[in-house]
Amino acid sequence: MFAYVTEALSTGITLPTVILWLVIATGVYAKTRASSQLFRILVTVFLVMSVPIIPKLLFKPLDIGSLSVSEVAARDAQVIVIITSGSRSNFDVGYQDISNATEQRMAHAEKIAREFDLPMIASTTDKVEADLIADRYNKDVPVLVRVGGERTRDHISQISDILRKVEFSKAILVTTGSHAYRTKVVLEAKGFSISEVIVGEKDGDVSEGDLVPSFRGYLYWQIVLKEYWALGYYYLSGTL
Repeated sequence: MFAYVTEALSTGITLPTVILWLVIATGVYAKTRASSQLFRILVTVFLVMSVPIIPKLLFKPLDIGSLSVSEVAARDAQVIVIITSGSRSNFDVGYQDISNATEQRMAHAEKIAREFDLPMIASTTDKVEADLIADRYNKDVPVLVRVGGERTRDHISQISDILRKVEFSKAILVTTGSHAYRTKVVLEAKGFSISEVIVGEKDGDVSEGDLVPSFRGYLYWQIVLKEYWALGYYYLSGTL
């Protein structure tokens, strides 16, 4: 999760980025025009956003994922659906492999599949990843692999189409904790039953370290703002 958000923060325009630009701009203005009130406000906002506990508490209602599957959920499910996180590729040296996050999700899903005799469906972000997963995991446990896309919205659309084609309506979902709630409620709104969402970590868990300002605060704000924005889109569009 952190690798994904860190990349988003470093390559895209985000709210923390905009505030930082404004802090710098108003700092220069305050220095040249002797007006520092706006500068103080922006610095305060920027510092407050660095405290992880604030966005974590906002994320808490969305933190519905489980770290392990329950027997009740597994017995009720017909299939395991995995949303992957992309491949790692370096074409200059010919290196291609699935990401650590994808490998962990697939390993978790394979364990559940073996224990409860369930097939797997993997929605990948690119064809390289799809081919790697098909070669590595389709030997002992059946896995249907399709390229879903880079966005959660694309994965949901792909998963919906596949489940309808194979006539499965009850699934266990394996994905990142930050997208667990949104993916579950949208799939359920489309008529599917998600008995449980399995994640690698609980993003909403609070510890004493979350009271100390750090860069992790901005990472969690990125998660919170994206998820609530996406949920708002689904509500306004009539999906939910």
